[in-house]
Amino acid sequence: MNYLEKLAAALKGLPTKEKDDILEYYREYLEDGGLSDAEAIESLGTPEELATKIKTDYYTENGEQVPPYEPQHTTAYRVLILALIIITLPLTLPFFGGIFFSLFMLIFVFSILMLLATAAGVAFFIYGLFTLFHIFWSGLFFTGLGIIFIGLMFLVIPGIIFVTKKVIQGIVALSRWLVELWERI
Repeated sequence: MNYLEKLAAALKGLPTKEKDDILEYYREYLEDGGLSDAEAIESLGTPEELATKIKTDYYTENGEQVPPYEPQHTTAYRVLILALIIITLPLTLPFFGGIFFSLFMLIFVFSILMLLATAAGVAFFIYGLFTLFHIFWSGLFFTGLGIIFIGLMFLVIPGIIFVTKKVIQGIVALSRWLVELWERI
């Protein structure tokens, strides 16, 4: 979204004709000056700041008061939402708790399996080295198997770390979304 699109979104509430005139004026201003979005922010301020200034000027010139901020929802609505949340907690809490627990257990199990596979790889490698001198082909097999297990560990560990980071980022994003949702109510 460029500077003018953000400004148009921030000018919500003005009459359409007035809004179009303002946008045309600033479009010409930016084109004549050859200003990029960063330069426009530097000279005019952010689109939100400029929109606030424009709205204040518009309402002052026309003898109107700037419309006061009205909360989106009444107290009764908030109480109703809070009651619904409390009523549905016995269903939603175990559901989301189970999902989070399952994700963490899945990561934990894969981590333990990789640790055990590494230990098995080291054990196979050492066993293969000792049996290499007694039974050559068996020793070679176990030495190779140990190297394969250790190599798989090096291939899978970055994947486990990646998935763990994504799960944690997802939980943080979900938490932020829930907080924003609650603040809008």
